[in-house]
Amino acid sequence: SSWALLSGKDGKCDYVVEVNNDITESVRTRERLTESEHRLRFAQEAANLGIWDRSLTGHRSFCSEGWFRIQGRSPSSPAPTQEEWLTWLHPDDCERVVRAMKIALQTGNYEAEFRVVWPDGSVHWLRGKAQTLVDENGSPIRLIGANVDVTDNKILVERLQAINRSLEASNRDIQLFAYAAGHDLKEPLRTVSNCASLIAHELHDKLEPQYQQLLTHIEDGARRMQKMIDSLLEYAKTAEGVTHIEQVSVETIVRNAITNLQAAVDETQAEIAVKSLPVVYANAEALTLVFQNLIGNAIKYRKPDHRAHIAVSAWQSVDEWTFAVSDNGVGFDARHRESVFQLFKRVGNSAASGTGIEIGRAS
Repeated sequence: SSWALLSGKDGKCDYVVEVNNDITESVRTRERLTESEHRLRFAQEAANLGIWDRSLTGHRSFCSEGWFRIQGRSPSSPAPTQEEWLTWLHPDDCERVVRAMKIALQTGNYEAEFRVVWPDGSVHWLRGKAQTLVDENGSPIRLIGANVDVTDNKILVERLQAINRSLEASNRDIQLFAYAAGHDLKEPLRTVSNCASLIAHELHDKLEPQYQQLLTHIEDGARRMQKMIDSLLEYAKTAEGVTHIEQVSVETIVRNAITNLQAAVDETQAEIAVKSLPVVYANAEALTLVFQNLIGNAIKYRKPDHRAHIAVSAWQSVDEWTFAVSDNGVGFDARHRESVFQLFKRVGNSAASGTGIEIGRAS
């Protein structure tokens, strides 16, 4: 509302004129802008994001409070010049950032990761993106961009890389040990087995039954140890070779695994139902061995006098596929669901042969 006093000819205030304007839409617009500003500020704080706008024509630059915060500076400080800001960067990153900005003036886009050294000496990683604005003649006049603090991500990646390097070193050591142990153990084991067989053959009629039984135990133990060594070597060889990843049809993989087990399937008359399976990225040989081992176990650990019914299925969640091999076999106690996957670990009282480390071999 606006008011005005109107005077008559005698100079007295005879009238009051009031003008009212409906500003509802203006108020609502201002409220929406305020709400948007609050949301933007909250989003910046939640994402650890800083916004900046730098003029290339000498006008004043703008930096948000979030930008100052992730730079380790007070928001009450004036926006720094480019030269001043570059002194905040880690010395090893300055040249690369300047080069990226020069390229941005030519291409219109800027993107870089760099380190900022806070006044307390701590180093923080930032990721920056920006876009160049031009005038009607196509000349660059402004750079508008955003920085986000990625220090936590960097630390996590570095830790994961260190863990991966450690795991790779451990895997190499395990593989070397497996090969060395396997080959070194084979010779004395072969000697034990041959000697036991020779004694059993030469002295068969002269040994008392209890000693013949002991020799039989020695031979059986040697054979089991031989299988364990062969499985260990196969495991080390498989773990070393799982590097090539490609797009594969899991349905084809499962069919190949069943073909490799065809003799056991025919012998036991096992029924295997394979539902629709997806195409995924995997190592084809390793995945074949996985299904071959699971299906082979389902056949091996079937219930006595029962035909094995096996189903291979899959379902998709948000970002992964889950595969299941189910059967009507003897199963195992749920409390063993973790230990059953340990090397050389077998559960239950099944009479089926095995070492607990079978990788599987193609027939």
